[in-house]
Amino acid sequence: MTLEFLRMVVGLDTEYIVRRPTLLGFSMKNHLVPQNYILKVLKTKGFVNKNIDVYGVVKMSDKRFTMSFIECYSVTISTLEGAYAVLVQGKFLPKSSSESLEWRC
Repeated sequence: MTLEFLRMVVGLDTEYIVRRPTLLGFSMKNHLVPQNYILKVLKTKGFVNKNIDVYGVVKMSDKRFTMSFIECYSVTISTLEGAYAVLVQGKFLPKSSSESLEWRC
C-alpha cells in the first residue's frame, strides 16, 4: 500500500524508492499523507519547487517539517496549520491533492 501511494500519488519512480527503502517504513496515516498533502498545496500555490527532494522532506522530524513548511507559509495560507493538525490525527483524508483548504478544523 505504501509503495503504491508513493508511486501513484506522490509520483516517485520505483527506482527512487528502491534506493531509499526507509521511505516504506514511514506511517502513511501520520506522516506520508499529511506531508504530501501540504507539499502539494504549497507546490500548487508556487511556494515550493516542484522538484523538491521528497525523501529529504519525509525524513525530517515533525517539528522541523512544521517549522519549514507550515509556520513559514501559515501567514499566507491561514488554514495550513489547522489542516496539517487534522491530517496528522487522521480525521480528514483529502480526495485529491488539489482539494481546497477552505474547510473548518
